[in-house]
Amino acid sequence: MDKVRQALDRARAERAAAGIEGDRVVATIETRPEGAAGDTSHGPPSSALARALAVGADLLDRHRVLRPDDRSPAAQAFRMLRTQILQRMRENGWQTLGVVSARSLDGKTTVAANLAIAIAADPRHTAVLVDLDLHRPAVAKLFGAGADDDVAEVLRERSTVDAMMLKPTGMERLRLLPARLGGAEGAPGLVARPSCEALLSELKHRYTNRIIVVDMPPLLDNDDALTLAPLCDCLLFVVAEGRTARGDVTRALTLLRETPVIGTVLNNCSSLSPAPAPAQR
Repeated sequence: MDKVRQALDRARAERAAAGIEGDRVVATIETRPEGAAGDTSHGPPSSALARALAVGADLLDRHRVLRPDDRSPAAQAFRMLRTQILQRMRENGWQTLGVVSARSLDGKTTVAANLAIAIAADPRHTAVLVDLDLHRPAVAKLFGAGADDDVAEVLRERSTVDAMMLKPTGMERLRLLPARLGGAEGAPGLVARPSCEALLSELKHRYTNRIIVVDMPPLLDNDDALTLAPLCDCLLFVVAEGRTARGDVTRALTLLRETPVIGTVLNNCSSLSPAPAPAQR
């Protein structure tokens, strides 16, 4: 049995141990974790509703964020993952996908960013990447956003979605709502406010073909992820090979029983050829 198959079998075994059944997307991704109603147009979001954010190729490369024109095996893995996820979401009429892990530093933000870029590269969709991991925000670091770009200001009702939304250069159909680097002041409780549900609802209904990718807090580090999970249509669970403990996977997936977990990403597989595949029953 080759290494790819072994990795997939491990991911499936972890889900089975938690009693998770049904068809799921399973992918191995050759990346590493990040550091220790309105307009219903089917076109790209209006540039007038987002501030331009210059993003250099060197910054993306440094943080293992893949460019839309990337043809590497890792980029192909994310395109495969995108296609499988969009198929499942389309079947159920879902638009909001939460990306979650059991613990921090498992690579969920890198996965969320690359998946959002892959979705935005599909001409049938636009994507918004929202950083709601307010204790350890990382989207701003990956894309080079400034300290004043803070989705928490929307949750506090001090600002609007349009004022905080960013449009990264070279990614026409992608929008970002990052959180302030270093953590949001008074972050505890912000995601439990009605303004958080209103934010996700606004993003979902502004464009009918828009996919909202939410970078969620680690499930076992605080209760924010459990608060956010019901606000998402479905979840993608990220497991870091060689890092995520089996017990944490079991506990996390048990806590997420109320929200559909449509896929598992086995991350940090630097020795593997990416090989997304549907989970077996």
